[in-house]
Amino acid sequence: MNRASNTPSGGQMLYGYRAIAGHLGLTERQSKHLVETGRLRFPEDGVEGDVFKVGHVVCALVSSLERWKERAARGELSAEKEPGHEHSPEGEDA
Repeated sequence: MNRASNTPSGGQMLYGYRAIAGHLGLTERQSKHLVETGRLRFPEDGVEGDVFKVGHVVCALVSSLERWKERAARGELSAEKEPGHEHSPEGEDA
């Protein structure tokens, strides 16, 4: 924790959906949905993830969530991974 502001530092681990949600300003259910739909990613194939598991509990580093928020602000998160929300490129019929 950063004593001056009482907020977690970048290397601080957030343990569980509730902690992740609190950091992102979301509900616990919303944070779980982001993980379930792949918008908050687990590491795979050498690509750094946004979240990871400790036992059965989903966790995240504050620094990873800050990078995720930057990607979200740039519009780099899409609904393409979410089942039922696939879209075809403009000009193509579905």
